Amino acid sequence: MAADLGVECDLTATLSKSMDPHMVLPLLDFAHQRGLFREQDMLQAKVDLVSKTSMIDYAIELYQQLHNTDEEPADMAQARDAVMVKIEETEAASASFVEFLSDQQRVNELQHKNLFNVDYLSDKHGFTLEDVEQLLQLAKFRFECGRYFDGVSTYLSQYRAIMKNQLGPEFEKKRFLAMWGKLASEILQANWQAALTDIQMLKDAIDHRPGHLTSQLELLQQRSWLLHWSLFVFFNLENGRELLIELFLSDEKYLNTIQTNCPHLLRYLTAAIITNRRDRKTLGQLVQILTQESYTYSDPLTEMVRLVFSDFDFRGGALALARCETLLDNDFFLSFVRDEFMAAARLFFAEQFCRVHQTVDIKSLSSTLNISDESAEEWFVSLVQTARIDAKIDSERNHVVMGNHLPTVYQNVIDKTKDLSSRTAQLVQHVESRFLESRYRTED
Repeated sequence: MAADLGVECDLTATLSKSMDPHMVLPLLDFAHQRGLFREQDMLQAKVDLVSKTSMIDYAIELYQQLHNTDEEPADMAQARDAVMVKIEETEAASASFVEFLSDQQRVNELQHKNLFNVDYLSDKHGFTLEDVEQLLQLAKFRFECGRYFDGVSTYLSQYRAIMKNQLGPEFEKKRFLAMWGKLASEILQANWQAALTDIQMLKDAIDHRPGHLTSQLELLQQRSWLLHWSLFVFFNLENGRELLIELFLSDEKYLNTIQTNCPHLLRYLTAAIITNRRDRKTLGQLVQILTQESYTYSDPLTEMVRLVFSDFDFRGGALALARCETLLDNDFFLSFVRDEFMAAARLFFAEQFCRVHQTVDIKSLSSTLNISDESAEEWFVSLVQTARIDAKIDSERNHVVMGNHLPTVYQNVIDKTKDLSSRTAQLVQHVESRFLESRYRTED
């Protein structure tokens, strides 16, 4: 049953549509290790994926495992020979420029003097625009071969710096693609802080509408990719889940993208909010969104939140919560937060249950939440304190007795002030966004 739920809730195929093939490989490896699918099916999926790259040796290795043979398929052997020839040609064509750029002190000095550009490099050092373009090809080819650590990020950064003054949609598009390439490279090297910087730069570039992005559909696609790629970063950085909430929930353009194009990402927004223990207003926003989108996407995580906080269906919510553990175990991005999520979700569940009921049977609710009898009362004491619920523990009857739920006048004023501040900030952000979009349309 657990394996069936893991397969039913698996998002690997869905996520892979908005990711680079190299970034999908870790997801396939994870699913393979979890044993969710047949061994042969997983090996075939990896072969199909790797065939889209230039990692021919790995493709041959997977093919041999799949067919239990030591033979190399003729077409793969020919492809490997072609890749080896291309490697030699690309490396040779870029050798002199790469050697020049390897002197970091010289590069820093040129950048400081604002001379790190095509015109100066051509006039003073004899490197042409073709040499600079060859650097981009070198970075791209090394990436395709799986050589992420072999200078790819550095070359792409240098390419963008050199080309920053080159005008026209063609050059703007190449600089933009170089940003995506650098982000992918940083992710695959697990350089999370550098990848976060790349995400922020890409978001800024997308939101300011580069000249080569001419339609709303293209902008929607770009934002969808950025949201998907950001999962690698946000679930590995120490404060990443806070940043995920900020991007997914606080920016209207990206929330609209999720609701329009990729509602499955609500799983990760839900996990981030629950484990981050944000204020109830943030949780309230999430509940509203999950209720609106329940007809397009749902899983045990989103259903648990919707049932408990929107429908007050605690029986259904408890069943969904029990299923969450299996889902989390088998999700590439969420497996390591399983225990944290389950603990936080139980607290949210119990807190909501206590707010709705006048008297709570500790034994009954602890059994529902899978909390041992020995630690149940202590756990509920902690809940009452941390959730600031007006309640008392009746140890003799083993009950939690709720007090007055009505908020004070002061609390009402505080809540309304917070809401006004948030709405004002959103309005300012919307006005600024419309102003920037108008300016860029005028410039174009």
